[in-house]
Amino acid sequence: MFVFVILVIQVIIFGGHYIAYRGIVDIFQIKNLQILLSLKIIFSILSVSFVIASLISSRFFSLFTQIFYSISAIWLGFLFYIVLACAVFLAVKFGISSFVSPYILKAFGSTLLGIGVLTGIYGIWNAQNIQVTKTEIAIQGIPNEWRGKTALWVSDIHFGQIYSTHFSERISKIIQNEHPDILFLGGDVFDGTASDIKNVLKPLTQIQTTLGTYFITGNHEEFSTDDTFVKAVQETNITVLQNKTIEINGINIIGVDYNDSENKEIFNSKLKTLVKSGEPNILLKHAPTNLDIGSNAGITLQISGHTHVAQMFPFMYITNMVYGAFDYGVHRYKSMQVITSSGVGTWGPPLRVGTRSEIVKITFK
Repeated sequence: MFVFVILVIQVIIFGGHYIAYRGIVDIFQIKNLQILLSLKIIFSILSVSFVIASLISSRFFSLFTQIFYSISAIWLGFLFYIVLACAVFLAVKFGISSFVSPYILKAFGSTLLGIGVLTGIYGIWNAQNIQVTKTEIAIQGIPNEWRGKTALWVSDIHFGQIYSTHFSERISKIIQNEHPDILFLGGDVFDGTASDIKNVLKPLTQIQTTLGTYFITGNHEEFSTDDTFVKAVQETNITVLQNKTIEINGINIIGVDYNDSENKEIFNSKLKTLVKSGEPNILLKHAPTNLDIGSNAGITLQISGHTHVAQMFPFMYITNMVYGAFDYGVHRYKSMQVITSSGVGTWGPPLRVGTRSEIVKITFK
């Protein structure tokens, strides 16, 4: 199954590179055989770079793997918008080439390519432009001790080859500057690849809160049966909520593992033992799924991430089809409130177009 998935991904990437190659050759009307050969070699190498980098990076962490993976991931992001530009150009050329001059077509294609490249540059900048999104949540029956208290939800950091110690120090500084009463790390803290695990966690362990820091797993921590990432967190002062409830000043904070929360039967059975009826229950759940089960079990507020809102336009239309309105923002499902964050990091291409990197600050009232 794994090999089949890799092959499918590689075929798609090959197809993208072919469209980009064909478009660039046609736009600039390249006929020189040496240049054509050089382009074929370059595009052939680039077409396999991301898959190779991903396979190597899953096992090894070094300066070489960081550079190799970062370059291949950035190129993959740029490639998407270059492919869009070339696809539009080739379609238009097919329809009107007999009516307009080659110079106009070249100018049109060059403009499209320029827009594609500029979109990629913007995407890199935008992904690094971390924002703190503030929201107020009213919880029925909230204890007086919680009124005015703040929680920070930080999901989808994706520590790995691209986001390492420097990024951890940066987001930890942002978090500390908000002076949260409680900090929630909402899964996909790690990318699932090899990383400098202990050092990337260190800045997060130094954050000062009055009520502590709590971690739940995401799908990237559970790519395999290896619990390396969870064990690394357990060795720090961060509390791991693995299918656990912790009562804090009259509010129950519940954490459910990603895999368990995606299985309806298991998720339902877990909540039956974790939810305390008639009391405020906050569920930390990586993905905004199985909302009916959480609502029926008596969850007051569910906080999620996972979707990234697809990171790059126009894929957010796909996440909206999968998760509906719950792919981002604050919504209500029956009696349960749901917050979904777009996450602070990225997966794959470190680009964001049409979405933002965020930390969510929740004030309880």
